[in-house]
Amino acid sequence: MGTFDPAKGWVQVAKLLTEVVSRLDQQHIEHLVWVLCEVVSRAGHPEKRDAIRRHLMEDK
Repeated sequence: MGTFDPAKGWVQVAKLLTEVVSRLDQQHIEHLVWVLCEVVSRAGHPEKRDAIRRHLMEDK
């Protein structure tokens, strides 16, 4: 596994995810957000889980 480098790899992954998510229906988006929130919560970051939900699911 590569080194964490926000200026390179993670930015590219974010772009790819944005493209994939833009093609999903609402049900699949909600499931993807739920899975992401579960991982973040299990890693011990419930406040970040809540922020992800707010940012990605507001007005949905």
